[in-house]
Amino acid sequence: LILGCTHYPLLGPVIRKVVGEKLVLCDASEAVAEDIRALASERSSWPAVSEPVRRYYLTDLPKGFRTVAERFLEGPISEPIEVDL
Repeated sequence: LILGCTHYPLLGPVIRKVVGEKLVLCDASEAVAEDIRALASERSSWPAVSEPVRRYYLTDLPKGFRTVAERFLEGPISEPIEVDL
């Protein structure tokens, strides 16, 4: 089961209870991050980064997003950036 929405991984434990242990849950964001890591390791011209830079882009900035995000991510986040697609 591919968890394609950014909210679904947060619900992973609940989804797991519903679908059971035989189904594999795939967090799409983790899969993309793994692909980017593999691509970066193939490209020696990309600079090495000791500490990741995290930016949060959203198509909508709901009230209280930052508070909820910091609770789920267990720490402070940078100011979210609203984008228009």
